[in-house]
Amino acid sequence: MRFPEIEFDRIILLGSVLKNNFPWNKFNNRIKKVLNILGGGDKALLFAYFVYGLGTAGRHGFINKPEYLYEHKEEFSDHSDLFGSNYIKRVWIPFIRNGTTPKNIE
Repeated sequence: MRFPEIEFDRIILLGSVLKNNFPWNKFNNRIKKVLNILGGGDKALLFAYFVYGLGTAGRHGFINKPEYLYEHKEEFSDHSDLFGSNYIKRVWIPFIRNGTTPKNIE
């Protein structure tokens, strides 16, 4: 694996184009916590079906999630809704500061 010395404390994925079967097990000792925010109304991710190498984990979630990966669905949110200042204050900052995840985790 390239760069084995790199580790991450927290990662936020918003409208991720990673594939649903992303191999998280390769990173078990290098990542402490991931928050995957699913945009239920994210139309941009519909195009990922047609682009080789892209996936729709930001719309449908991951298969075989490791215990450090949390998924939170914003049912009616579009792609850009997850980047607003209110959302950042309510979701991103608490997660980055202390690992707090949104209440309705799936």
